[in-house]
Amino acid sequence: MPREAVDEDADDYAESYDYADQSLDEWSSYDTEEQRPADIVRIDSYFSRNYEPGKRILVPEECYEDPNKWRSTRLRRLGFYDDIYHEKNDMIVDQAKYRPRINLRERERENNPHEELHPEHLEFKVWLQHRVEMAATGRGSPRMLVGIKDARNERKIATEKLEELTERFRGAFEERLLSTDRLRRMSGKYDGCKTYITALLLMDKAKRIRKRGFDEAREYSDAMMTLAREEHQRWDRLHSKPEDRVGDPIQMLCSEVVQSLFVNHRSKTPSVEGVFKEHRDGTVRKMKQLRAFAKERGVDLPDGASREEITSSLIKAREAPRDEWGWVVISEPSAKFLTTLRNKVTEHMVNDWIPTVLGLTTVEEGILKLTKWEKDELTWLRDRGWFGRRRTGSEKTKEERAEKTRYGVGKLCYAILSEMVRTGIIEQRPMNHGDVIDHGSEKQKDQKQKGSYSSLIEFAPRLLEWTTQSDYGHFRRGDKHPIYRWLGGESDRFMYAPPKDHIWAPPSKTKNRTKSGGFLHPDNRKLIGGGHSDYERFNKPRCLVSELTVSSLNVLQRTQWEINLDFLLKAFHVLLPSGQCKGGVPGINMRIVRINARSWVEEALDGNDEVKNDERARALMWSRKIINHNANVFWQAWMCEFRGRLFARGSQLSPQGDDLDRALIRFKHWKPLGEEGKFWLHVHVHNLLAGRKRSWKKWSKDPPEKGQSFKERDRWVNRNLSLLRLLADKPYKHTGVLGFRSYSGAKSQTFQRLAALLELKRVHEEWKATHEDPERRDWSKVTSGLPVCLDASCNGYQHLSALLRDRNLAEHVNVVAADGHRPGRVTGDLYQAIADEAGRNIRKPGNELATRIQALCMLDQDATDKSIAKLCSRSIAKAPTMTRMYGSTYTLDCFIGRQGKGKPGYYASIRNEDGTYRCPNSECDVNNQYKSRVVWHAKDKKHMQPCWHEESPMARALLNPVIHTAYEDPLCQAPLGVHLNREYAIADSTVTKDAYKKYKNSLQAIAKLGVKQCNLRNVPTAIEKNGKYMFKGKPCPGKTIGLPLWKNVARWRLPDGYEVRNYYIKHVEPSATRRGQPARSSGIFSHLTPKWYDSTPNEQKRTIFARLEELDVDELENYRTKTKYKPGLDEHVREKIKEEADQDKKEKLEEVSDILSHVDIHLPRYEENEKDRVWLGKPVSSISPHLIHSLDAYHMRQTIAELSNSIEDFDFWPVHDAFGTHAGDIQEMLEVIRRAFCDLHDDRDINYWLGEMTRPEMRKSAYMHKDRSLPQLKAHTHENVDLVQSPVVSTYYHDKRYRDLEENGELHELIYGRCKKDELKDYIEENEIELASDKPTTKADYIRKLIDKGVAPRQGWLPVPKPRKADYVRKLVEEEIDPPQEWVSWVNNENFDTELIRDARESGYLVD
Repeated sequence: MPREAVDEDADDYAESYDYADQSLDEWSSYDTEEQRPADIVRIDSYFSRNYEPGKRILVPEECYEDPNKWRSTRLRRLGFYDDIYHEKNDMIVDQAKYRPRINLRERERENNPHEELHPEHLEFKVWLQHRVEMAATGRGSPRMLVGIKDARNERKIATEKLEELTERFRGAFEERLLSTDRLRRMSGKYDGCKTYITALLLMDKAKRIRKRGFDEAREYSDAMMTLAREEHQRWDRLHSKPEDRVGDPIQMLCSEVVQSLFVNHRSKTPSVEGVFKEHRDGTVRKMKQLRAFAKERGVDLPDGASREEITSSLIKAREAPRDEWGWVVISEPSAKFLTTLRNKVTEHMVNDWIPTVLGLTTVEEGILKLTKWEKDELTWLRDRGWFGRRRTGSEKTKEERAEKTRYGVGKLCYAILSEMVRTGIIEQRPMNHGDVIDHGSEKQKDQKQKGSYSSLIEFAPRLLEWTTQSDYGHFRRGDKHPIYRWLGGESDRFMYAPPKDHIWAPPSKTKNRTKSGGFLHPDNRKLIGGGHSDYERFNKPRCLVSELTVSSLNVLQRTQWEINLDFLLKAFHVLLPSGQCKGGVPGINMRIVRINARSWVEEALDGNDEVKNDERARALMWSRKIINHNANVFWQAWMCEFRGRLFARGSQLSPQGDDLDRALIRFKHWKPLGEEGKFWLHVHVHNLLAGRKRSWKKWSKDPPEKGQSFKERDRWVNRNLSLLRLLADKPYKHTGVLGFRSYSGAKSQTFQRLAALLELKRVHEEWKATHEDPERRDWSKVTSGLPVCLDASCNGYQHLSALLRDRNLAEHVNVVAADGHRPGRVTGDLYQAIADEAGRNIRKPGNELATRIQALCMLDQDATDKSIAKLCSRSIAKAPTMTRMYGSTYTLDCFIGRQGKGKPGYYASIRNEDGTYRCPNSECDVNNQYKSRVVWHAKDKKHMQPCWHEESPMARALLNPVIHTAYEDPLCQAPLGVHLNREYAIADSTVTKDAYKKYKNSLQAIAKLGVKQCNLRNVPTAIEKNGKYMFKGKPCPGKTIGLPLWKNVARWRLPDGYEVRNYYIKHVEPSATRRGQPARSSGIFSHLTPKWYDSTPNEQKRTIFARLEELDVDELENYRTKTKYKPGLDEHVREKIKEEADQDKKEKLEEVSDILSHVDIHLPRYEENEKDRVWLGKPVSSISPHLIHSLDAYHMRQTIAELSNSIEDFDFWPVHDAFGTHAGDIQEMLEVIRRAFCDLHDDRDINYWLGEMTRPEMRKSAYMHKDRSLPQLKAHTHENVDLVQSPVVSTYYHDKRYRDLEENGELHELIYGRCKKDELKDYIEENEIELASDKPTTKADYIRKLIDKGVAPRQGWLPVPKPRKADYVRKLVEEEIDPPQEWVSWVNNENFDTELIRDARESGYLVD
């Protein structure tokens, strides 16, 4: 179970000072002397001496504007910088005086004691945050606070292990990969790879000499240069310890390799039943072994017990198998590891290592005495500015050079991965279906990966041995090495100091010019998240940020938080060096060394998700640090995403974290409640209890009901105050009512419920203490920092009802009250209405789902009715309704997926009646007595079938508790989910009257117009074959295609000026091409391959088979003809290695096996041409939820802005569609929420936004739409264009022909030739042309006479130009005439309720 760091010597404080706070913000490598006793006391008592409940920290404005400048100034005045610690070189100057917790927090200090400290020691907070960020990015030592020797805790152990593994990895890489001797020996053919290694070694040299520092202005003679070089070499040797190499490129590279392995790892252990039944290789465990084990453990077995009976008996007796019986697999996708490592190293290269090399002075170059290769690399870096030798593409901008560096780093990382496989640090194999499920994200669709692009790396025995505490027993007991738990949690998290303000600047046409804030180090700052940097790389930003957005983020960043000590002490054992904390908050009179969950909390805290358990353990660790180091105050950095929604950079210990995170925090500043604040705190408590355990006998006659008015909720709390105090006093006796008997997931409120009850109890006790006379007690003297949060009633549908002016929908989501409603009572509940409608449909005679349920329950009517009632509940209806609201058409996972939003469960075998197992795929006939072999087959062939996840809504409804045993059969589960999904889709459509469909269709219509028609001949990745084109793996019907380019896509501007661009780009598909991929077997560094091997694609196979023939390996013909020959051939070679007795030949075969282990790995990358990069279809499918999200985000921003202007010391708790603040400020917040919502929608219905999205670039697409007829275009042209001055010119082929004939003098002859003879005769007489009368006249004579006289044909005989649709379109586009909005997209507004927004202003609802 997740628990805080365990300190082995915490109880032995008298003999050893146990240092319990060690991580990236922890102990120092310079602890050569023990702390002074007086220092220990001051450090121990820091919290108790400096924590003042409810007091806000005063932060100077200049600290928000430029915290680094403020830090540098203040620490220099305090005599810490320069005298004790060198700021620029990041090193201690005076070892004896270096005690930062004394230097920067205490009045009695050696450094400038007369200089006044900030009252809350802000200097220490900013310095500590700066050091944490430096250490997290590898730029500084993680050991920053002086500690006491031999102190042990999990964080320290993890840090030490990271350093140890870094050294081991460095040693492994220096044998071959980083060996200059090997590079020299492999000169000639291997010159290509030396550039990468030489450049890296040059960076390492440059960084070390810049650390040392030399006087550039000083002139060095040859003798002085020699002395300086010798002095530097001595210094280099003396400072070669690991702690001296912190920040050096090679050391950082090796550290990043280790961290990338552990950050992304996933561990998997077999179940207890699986270990008892089988070995890791799938063979069955012997009965004799199981019987002996049972006898040893004293477990009685029936005579003749089968293997299943023995296993069942051992499990019932809660006996754990022997550690050596079990196994653990620690793995991660190769692509994920390489991507993480590449991104980290690229950041170091671009921002630090390359600039360091470019900054080398002439003196430093002379002292380093660079080799020819190093000089060549220095020249290259100065001329080109990027790492590697990729010459394709442009290199003009910084972003383009960084992209080339990214490619070069990708090649280096691939070489590192290959070297780790060769040296036995990791193992690599293709991923199967089970691996994809295990390692895929919750949102990732379960698509089969293709070829060798999808591979998995597993920790090899060598790495597990280095790591220690890595076997089955350690993982089963939760005693795995701390590095697995802690290494991945040091990136985006809380801040010890106030974040830097974001600074807004007016944007240019294409670029955001606003400066990012948040974290102190510039490289860590971020204004727009969610992958926006990828779009900025191509100068195609997806949004323009408004001033209101920046000011809102700054308000959130200035909110001060603290750990809720009342909750922490009630739910957890808080251990001090002297023992367990007693006496409440005043009892924390020493530093906290450990936080462990109380026994009655463990079930809610501990889940099956190991990653989530580690996150919760980390939250407890961080809570301890905040209390010990910062006297219980912290901040969060905030950013937005492209739609404008606001996010905390680190979700843990923030309003956007899970149930535990939210319960652990409260506002640092406690505000007076007053009567209004007390009222809203009561409402908050009722909200968290509503619907809980109606059967609890203590309130069975007066349970907390949902849908009550706010006043009724307050009155209920007042009536039941004694019961609520009882729950707060003794939660361990009422775990069922509070929800502690099951796991508290992301959507749960179990921990928040307890936190609210504890606050209710505390404020009532404080109120009683205000005066002895109850009549004179004053709520304005009672303060509280607990955030009170009110949630919008189905926020997406609220905005939708306002956009469509749909009163029916508005009543369901409490925008307005229903007719005849009870005053003050919340009547709308969309989720319940949909659940009720689904129930009515299912209960109709002949319903297919009801028939299936009845058949499964074997005609048990009671079980059938109970099943339908459970499935037709509000909790089941919520997830699919919300998912459909935000644009997804796939909602099956809402019923069978983890927590209604994740992946479903999967089963890989079915047990037959005879005890054997068969494949779950009905079309597969694989059958085997060993379950593991069937499971392996199903995973490999993607034959696994979906079923209910154990945490899915359907599993919880029907299996917790079990209504009927038939539901436990996985074969029936997915079909039931499919039918239930269909019923809810019908119910949703009925209740909402297809409102969302109408809204979605209108927006998708306009998104489809946001394209540019491009000739496929001009699209680089379009493939032509036999006159037909393929693009992105799909056939194209014509020779042009509409591409959603950045200039053409729909975009809209919110009232505050925030602009959203509905634009998407997509990575190259793994199966599309290997072009541009750095992680290819043909790109492996040549000095890592043997001389006989040629890595060029056309020669790889030939040289491998030639070498095997040379080594007399037989049976090769089966592999010669295969395209993907490497996996099978590698296995064949490994078998030969096992059989080979000759050691020399064995080593040569192993060399071949190493080559065969090189596989291509697809790393995420984008095409260089925008036409190839855009994501077809995504702008259309995503535009409808994006508009809702952007409106929702604006509503939040406007609310924050108005409240921050009207409320002094304003603190806010935002969670997208939930609004929270101090209880005393809730009433004003409610009014602002309602007003801001109505102001947003007052004169902006759906047609307003459709008009806002219509862009000039869409004109052509709108006019060319298949629904536009030629008469419509003619009429629109006549209405808007002066055709006399600017006629429509036809481009039809015959008109061009007529013009050519006229120019050649042949037009009249052609026209006369089409006339009848009599018509020509009359026309001659009309023009008084005389004809010869002495001979007969033919039609040709008439034509010749008219032409000779130069008579033009009648006007009616001339050809009339007939412009086509395209001609009118061209004219309208040239004249910049907008199409009618109905032609673009329009929603019929005849049925719009024009009074809806006015009524919403007068409504008392909107949030609940």
